[in-house]
Amino acid sequence: LLKLLMIARIHKIPLPLVEHLQWDLGLPEDFGETVVPDFPDYFRIADGFLELVCWDHDLAVSVIQGRNVSVNYEPLFPVQFSNGLEMDKKYEKWLREWQKKSYESPYENLSHLPSTSDESDVWVVGVLHEVLHLFVGKKIEKEMLLEFGEWLGLRSRFKRALLQHPGMFYLSSKIGTYTVVLREGYKRGALIKDHPVMNLRNQYVHLMNSVREEGKTGKVVR
Repeated sequence: LLKLLMIARIHKIPLPLVEHLQWDLGLPEDFGETVVPDFPDYFRIADGFLELVCWDHDLAVSVIQGRNVSVNYEPLFPVQFSNGLEMDKKYEKWLREWQKKSYESPYENLSHLPSTSDESDVWVVGVLHEVLHLFVGKKIEKEMLLEFGEWLGLRSRFKRALLQHPGMFYLSSKIGTYTVVLREGYKRGALIKDHPVMNLRNQYVHLMNSVREEGKTGKVVR
C-alpha cells in the first residue's frame, strides 16, 4: 500500500479507488479502521483520500531495480510469449531495440515528458509492471487497472502498453471479464512465488469444492 502511494500522483489516492483495489492488494474490508491507524507514520486518511505521510527510500526500489543490483538482466523486462506464436520480424526488431532503452524508475514522476518519447514510454511500462507486481495475484481486472491509470493520468498510455507488450502483459477473458495478467508471475498457469493471502484463498476454494462434491454424493458435511 505504501509503494502504491509513492507511485500515485501527489502521493494520495481517493478512498473509493483504494476500496476498488483492496481485494487485489490483499487488504481487509475495514483497512481504514485497522491497517491505517496502525501505521500513522506512513499514511493517513484525510478529506476522502488515503495520503502518504512519509516517503520510504528503502521501499522506493522497483522489482527491476532490485534485480539489477546483483544481476545484469538482458533483456531489461522479462518477456515470454504464448507457445506457437509467430512473431512479426518488424515487431521483434523493434522490441529488441526497445529493451535496450534506459530504465526509468516508476517512483520518479515523469508524467510531464512527451508521451511519444522513448524515455516516457519505458517509464510508463515500468509503472504498469511495478503496479501489477504489487497485487497479490499478479493480475487485476482490466477496468480496475485502467481506473487506477486514470488517477495517474496514464489511462490511454496503459492501454497502449498492454497492446505493445503482449510478452509482458497477458489479457485473459473469462465469463465476460477481461483480466490483465503479469506473465512473469506465472509458470504453467500457477503463481511462481507463493503469497500467504493467495494460499488462504486457494484453500477456501478447495474447501468449497470439496463441500460441493460431498453434497453431490449425498454425504453429510459436518
